[in-house]
Amino acid sequence: MSLHSLWQWGTAELAAAGLEDSRWQAELLLRGIVEVTRAKFMTYPELQVTHLDTERFRDAIRRRSLGMPVQYILGKQEFYGREFIVTPDVLIPRPETEVLVEEVLSKMLPLCRGTTLSCPYTKASGSQFPDRLRLLDLCTGSGCIGLTLAAELPQARVVATDISLQALGVAKQNAHKVGVANRVEFKQGDLCSALQGDIFDVIVSNPPYIETAAIPTLSRDVQNEPIGALDGGADGLEFYRRIADGLGQHLAPGGLVAVEIGHGQGQDVMQLFAQAGLIDITLILDLAGKERVVMGKMPKAEGACTFPVSV
Repeated sequence: MSLHSLWQWGTAELAAAGLEDSRWQAELLLRGIVEVTRAKFMTYPELQVTHLDTERFRDAIRRRSLGMPVQYILGKQEFYGREFIVTPDVLIPRPETEVLVEEVLSKMLPLCRGTTLSCPYTKASGSQFPDRLRLLDLCTGSGCIGLTLAAELPQARVVATDISLQALGVAKQNAHKVGVANRVEFKQGDLCSALQGDIFDVIVSNPPYIETAAIPTLSRDVQNEPIGALDGGADGLEFYRRIADGLGQHLAPGGLVAVEIGHGQGQDVMQLFAQAGLIDITLILDLAGKERVVMGKMPKAEGACTFPVSV
């Protein structure tokens, strides 16, 4: 069959299943399976598709009709200009999460123009990466946040934690795919439980933040994502409380913390950070004008050599 014929068939099947944007979704699946650019897809509609790829596309349409997200079917998703492996074991990276990455980079890049960056707090931490910018990614999932920051900040040495061993397996694959595996440590544990006395200059996280009662109301696509990456407890703030509780032990004086939040959670998370002793706490909106990121800084200890972050 030709590209165009398969596209028409897939579009009709997805429309019959009640899916919006059926033409676009069918195109994404077909291009992903046949591995053609959009330009080639539009220019050569009569290009013949192999029997194997035809069967793969039919199976993909069947799974999409049953509610499996396109990203899981294709096994990949772009984030900050890089392609990441995704499976049903990890949350699908969202474009709005790039706001967190951009905000952290806006603070870090001016400090990382040289070839090295000395952070004295790491020397006593027992880390395998001393004398470098130390970054912690909690609830790493696919690794899209921590690995992107590692790729953009060559001086960074990243520790990525997740309670899910399966998620860490995906993140490790992505570390090799992105080309930063030699600068990333993976630790299995519930938030900071695997860290012992490690201290970091930057802590980032996109934790679960959806209220438990709201989970059944989510779209069918989102409900196909891992519940453990979505459920933020009764009020959606459980993980922020626990992150805030660990900052005194794991965030260096002068260090930066940045977390993604759900819309409407900004003031609550800012208050938690203030109670944890942070200063210069800010709320950042995404391109849609929704609350997306809360950032804060650990005060510098008087007379201490600190990592100079300005928020």
